[in-house]
Amino acid sequence: MTNANSVPTKAVGRVASRTAGSLVVEIEAEVCPRCAAGQGCGAGLFTGGAQTVTMSVPLEEWVDALPGDRVYITLAPGSLLRAVLCLYGLPLTGLLTGSAVALSAGVTDALAAAGSVAGLVAGLLLGRHVARRDTCLSTLQPTFGGRANESSGIAAAKRV
Repeated sequence: MTNANSVPTKAVGRVASRTAGSLVVEIEAEVCPRCAAGQGCGAGLFTGGAQTVTMSVPLEEWVDALPGDRVYITLAPGSLLRAVLCLYGLPLTGLLTGSAVALSAGVTDALAAAGSVAGLVAGLLLGRHVARRDTCLSTLQPTFGGRANESSGIAAAKRV
């Protein structure tokens, strides 16, 4: 499911294997026609050029998915945005704040640049602290979202 302001939070994959605590799921990477022709934007670089992405998904006891089953893998809505804000937004805010404070103090360009660097470092340290303390990164863990119905693409009901 996507809308104009979000990234996909659900993908369909095939269970490759199952262990006591996790499913190994293979997801076919979508390739646009330009990327397939080698003329794309380069976003495929993040998958290492692979057409299939393999990931391990934590498994709850009630899940009865077996190797070969088609399943939905989901991310909590907003979790990617939250992680991006923690890891990129705080350092950027620190950089801009450091620069603005230095420039408003009427210092030389060299000191303004030093203020920017100091703000960036402060933002990086704060972002690192928040990412470790908060649930910022832990929400990026994919979860089992249900079985995918082969004919309609509709997920089977998730048991609670």
